[in-house]
Amino acid sequence: MPAEIKDNASSSFWKRRKGILLQVIIVLLPPILVLRSGALLLAGVACSLLLSWIGLRLRRLRWSDMGLRTPSSPLKAILIAVVATLLLIPLSYALRQAVTSITHQSPNLEAFKTIKDNPSMLLFSLAIAWIFGAFAEEMFFRGFLMNSFSKLFAEKNFNDRVKWTLSLVVTSVLVGIGHAYEGITGMTITSIIGLCFGLIYLNSKRNLWPSILTHGLYDTVAFLFLFFGFSPDQLFK
Repeated sequence: MPAEIKDNASSSFWKRRKGILLQVIIVLLPPILVLRSGALLLAGVACSLLLSWIGLRLRRLRWSDMGLRTPSSPLKAILIAVVATLLLIPLSYALRQAVTSITHQSPNLEAFKTIKDNPSMLLFSLAIAWIFGAFAEEMFFRGFLMNSFSKLFAEKNFNDRVKWTLSLVVTSVLVGIGHAYEGITGMTITSIIGLCFGLIYLNSKRNLWPSILTHGLYDTVAFLFLFFGFSPDQLFK
């Protein structure tokens, strides 16, 4: 069999549901294996992102096909991110109050306690938040996984809107599981906030930049609160 035909056959397999499902399982393995390992979780995300890139190459796709492309209006993308962040901060506080009242557990934020009054740790954490949170997580969860899950649902059984809705929900649950170190309350809150990031992605015509910027700004505000020892209770009384 000529090499070109073999190459086309291989590409065809990875574009089908079985091939995409196999890719999804493979890219989810690294973070699952180090789910509660603290810093190693970042390595797991990085490994998953690399595997996602390989998966896209096998499908003859690029990150731009997943939404990592210049938005038609960069200023609008920035504005969306700023407004969304301003809405998500009080929402996350309300969620914390509501979920805590049900679980009787506060989110476990021990992993971030060294940020308080520590400028060098704040800068380091912000760099990690933007690289691994804003960029890596959005590219992986919203870019690769949401697009992959949407193709796993048979077109004859689900219309486009339903497929993307199911993909959004499944991906958001996985985001929450990825924050298992924060406990059940942190996982629940993160799932809902992740769902909001996903909605931003979908409503931006599946362009990743608004959700990347929103994620980065949201984490930045959260870390600044931790650094200054500021509690939302002081603002939302």
